[in-house]
Amino acid sequence: MMRGKEFFSLLLLLYPSVKDLIKITLLEATDHILNMFDKRITTFAEEKFHRDGIDLRTGEMVVKVSDK
Repeated sequence: MMRGKEFFSLLLLLYPSVKDLIKITLLEATDHILNMFDKRITTFAEEKFHRDGIDLRTGEMVVKVSDK
């Protein structure tokens, strides 16, 4: 199953100009992503998301999804 980050990466590979047209926001309930890995890996990934224009929000959860 393709998830948000993987889909975004593939989309940019196929259509590089789309980066300026879309926005990706990643919500993570804990204080860091990839908590099961070494702190250096989580820091690298978080910085990479930032460089890629991904809005990473830690300490937040999805509480509702709607079409509006």
